[in-house]
Amino acid sequence: MISKVKILILAVSLALLVLGISISSFCLIALSTASDGYPVYFKDKATAVVVSESMFPTLKVGDHVMIERLDKTDKLSVGDVYVYAKDDILVIHRLVAEYYNEDTKETLYVFKGDNNNYCDIPVKKESIIAKATGVT
Repeated sequence: MISKVKILILAVSLALLVLGISISSFCLIALSTASDGYPVYFKDKATAVVVSESMFPTLKVGDHVMIERLDKTDKLSVGDVYVYAKDDILVIHRLVAEYYNEDTKETLYVFKGDNNNYCDIPVKKESIIAKATGVT
């Protein structure tokens, strides 16, 4: 059964394609989700389907990406690919930097799609929900 999130992502993608608008700045993924919009995991693992080109050539539209849930104690590594929540969507991009913000006294993480010219807006660790572990 297709979840509401998958239907919404597919509908938005189709509408943008019909209008000729590119959605490649964020690599959106479609997941089996719970009512809160987050992935449904089986033994801390889930599979995501890539629906944009921002991670091309590493990830292509239609690729199935295996992801593993993160917890607060997991250390993140620059160069690895993670899933993070941005507003009400899930994005899968490569971690390119982390830094400590002296003003807010917190560490922020900077992501970038392999096919994008610019980095994403930095996010807090609480927004990073999973690590990509492979492609099937």
